[in-house]
Amino acid sequence: MGLGKTIERKMFMPNESFTLKQLRGLNGLTQKQLAEKVGVVESTVSKWERGIAYPDVPKIELIEKALNVPYADINFYPIGTLKVYQNEKHLVN
Repeated sequence: MGLGKTIERKMFMPNESFTLKQLRGLNGLTQKQLAEKVGVVESTVSKWERGIAYPDVPKIELIEKALNVPYADINFYPIGTLKVYQNEKHLVN
């Protein structure tokens, strides 16, 4: 069950990205289900969601298709990571 194009445009604001975990949840998929659609094991999806590992380009293309969302709208960093990075960058500047 993927997000329909009409629903997708209503839910997603322009230039807004969601974490892989959020997108998976919005599509009603478990880690195991997404893993099967992308051709990896469940633990690989878990690593992607936690920012321990990142998918290669062929897998990203399959993720886009499975979640019905373009790469630009997928944030491959776990929730809070970007905020921490921005705070650290602010401290350096």
